[in-house]
Amino acid sequence: MSKREFSVRILNILAIILYMITYRDEKIFTSPGFYVGLFYVIYLLLKPYMLRQPTNTPFNYIFEIFDMLFVILFTVFVTPTALYPLSLFVLVRCALQFKIYFVLLSYCILLACVIFTSEAKTFNELCELAMTLLTIVIPSCVVCLVKNDAIKLDHAKRELSEKLQLKNAVITELQKYSDMSLSGDPKKNDEMLRTDYVTQIPNRYFFEEMLRKGISRAEEPSFNMALMMVQIDNLYQYRLEYSYSTEHILVKRIHDLIAEQIKTNDFVARYEEDCIAVLLFNKDILNAESLASIVYSNFEALKFNEPELKDIALTIGVNDIESSMKENGTEVDTLKFLNRCKPVDFNI
Repeated sequence: MSKREFSVRILNILAIILYMITYRDEKIFTSPGFYVGLFYVIYLLLKPYMLRQPTNTPFNYIFEIFDMLFVILFTVFVTPTALYPLSLFVLVRCALQFKIYFVLLSYCILLACVIFTSEAKTFNELCELAMTLLTIVIPSCVVCLVKNDAIKLDHAKRELSEKLQLKNAVITELQKYSDMSLSGDPKKNDEMLRTDYVTQIPNRYFFEEMLRKGISRAEEPSFNMALMMVQIDNLYQYRLEYSYSTEHILVKRIHDLIAEQIKTNDFVARYEEDCIAVLLFNKDILNAESLASIVYSNFEALKFNEPELKDIALTIGVNDIESSMKENGTEVDTLKFLNRCKPVDFNI
């Protein structure tokens, strides 16, 4: 669990405590605020599980709308004595979860609701209310700014650590390959030919070797093999904006996302600079589509917490031997098998 998620969970618990304190002496079942709060507590408990959906989905927009509705409804219905602590909770929670403009917008809504529901009539009384709420907004904005700086610092530390690890790995591998060439060991030389020396994952040469072996078994009655090609869009622009090493780090991370979801007898390799290829043995095209959906969702979830990946997208195509044999008869053409992948639509 990240620090951000932990902070939000703590604030969720505080919401429930404040809610219980607020209504300990009230006729709770006749108070509209009780039902508003009860709904929001249930929402807080469900939100961490439902937010595992990929970014840019209706779920995320619905949650933002619910948070805004909570700000409005709780301010309208809650007792005046609990207004200050609950407003503080709402604004600090917004500061932790959203950007500073969301905090300021919440403040404006709070102020409008308080003015609308309060008995203050004179200009001085209204100004006093505004200043009271402003004392809540200032620390909330500070929390928001500190949070953003902490996130940027955390990303910078992680990126620097990954770059150092990658550079050390490159130096180690170059030294290893130098030793291989001096030793003249055929097995080590073969290993060198089959591995991408930067990311340490199988390369195109190894992939094509495995592909030929799979296609050679195409006529076996009980054998099928699915193919998944993952194209990493905008990787070149990402490299120009950040660095050459971060490009390889990203490719390795996507490779690891895929490797976590496949079996040990399946095969994943870096087919091109911006393309990862996967062979799924004894699987069909439906299995490949299912894997594609999981990989796409996991990558979108990764993008949700890393703004620098916002322009990166995955285009995934799938195919299998059975489909190729229907098109080309009993013979499976390697080139056609690779190039006639069916694109997977994730917007359905």
